[in-house]
Amino acid sequence: MTDKNTADKHAIDNNVAQGIAAYIDYLNQLRVSTLMDTLRQILNNETGQLKDLAERQANALRNLDLANQNVMNIVNSGRGGENGMHGFIAEFAQTGIANARRAFEGLEKSTITLNNNGPADLLINGKPVQVKFYANLMNELKTSAEYRSMDMMFSKDHMDVFRAVMHGDKEVFLNGQPLTSNQVQKIKQIIEEESNIRGLSWDKWMQSSVLKYDQVQREAIDRTFTEETDNIKRQTSEQKSEISNKANTDKAAAYHKAQPNLGEANKAAGVGAAIQGGLNFGIFVYQKHEEGKEIWQFTAEDWKEGDSRGCLQRRVFGLCNLWIDQCLSSFGSERRGDSVRNFWTHRCCHEIPFRRD
Repeated sequence: MTDKNTADKHAIDNNVAQGIAAYIDYLNQLRVSTLMDTLRQILNNETGQLKDLAERQANALRNLDLANQNVMNIVNSGRGGENGMHGFIAEFAQTGIANARRAFEGLEKSTITLNNNGPADLLINGKPVQVKFYANLMNELKTSAEYRSMDMMFSKDHMDVFRAVMHGDKEVFLNGQPLTSNQVQKIKQIIEEESNIRGLSWDKWMQSSVLKYDQVQREAIDRTFTEETDNIKRQTSEQKSEISNKANTDKAAAYHKAQPNLGEANKAAGVGAAIQGGLNFGIFVYQKHEEGKEIWQFTAEDWKEGDSRGCLQRRVFGLCNLWIDQCLSSFGSERRGDSVRNFWTHRCCHEIPFRRD
């Protein structure tokens, strides 16, 4: 090979090597850009979810605080007397706790305390509701006859008894004690008669409070609100952990996806082989022409020589270039990566001779 041809080939090799390096840099930039976009989206999602959680918690606690203030006013004023106070407590506590739970779920308020001495105690989803918390279940049920224009709400533990009776459970318990068969029969009779008069099935006019009978007593209501507040805070902490864990998992997946892989290495090496291999083969054909042999006169040995110059060495060169770029960039040294890449280019293009075997 003449000095001029060698110089031309070296110049072409240098240009192609720089082109391959530029292509790999482009892959890196694309990968980093995609990673940053993904991380930004993950951060925005995490921040938005945490903000929504904080707002839902704050709304829930505001409902509890307001209800607690109303209940304390009832207690301090002695409203309802010794026997009737827990009924007024039940109305405000039901409103506050039910709305607090909905607020934490991101829902609108559903319950309003009327507090106007009218026949209905609450409005639930726009429907009037009468609240009855009596110690005696039969007496409690019998009051339903006075409020047939509205639904009835009973304490949660009492409603559990009524539900079990109407479902035909063999054993029915109240406060851990079994009801007698006579008690069960009387409860069932009252509910069925009232349902017939109303023209509704029992589960259409009987509602359950979120609170049990003993939770709305004057000596217990403060503890009831404290437990509900703690429950909201516990759920907040659990959901906060879930949001953060999900974000961390997504970040780890994004980082993993952004790492170099064999597919990209093959892609870069393939580009190197195609570009530089094609140019080298073109030079080889031109050299043969200068020697007086045209391409249609090539022997098997000529084709073998042309292939060895055009493909294998360039594919290895492309892979090594990618390896240098990825490994050095992982150390955060762009200058060091350029230096090593230039050294490798010089070795491949100037010092390592082409072999014909």
